[in-house]
Amino acid sequence: MLKIRIQTDADFTPAGKRRAKIAYGNRIRWYVGGCIYRTLPITAENIELSKRWVDRR
Repeated sequence: MLKIRIQTDADFTPAGKRRAKIAYGNRIRWYVGGCIYRTLPITAENIELSKRWVDRR
């Protein structure tokens, strides 16, 4: 099956399916529908970004 990927800065993830968790004590992982969406280092800025991402409606 052919997959098409479109590069964009927009976030189309459904609000009820987003989660952020600490992975191995040194990374923040974002999950959408149980699949890893993004991995970020732990910084104050990324923690705040993760909170806003999960809470966005």
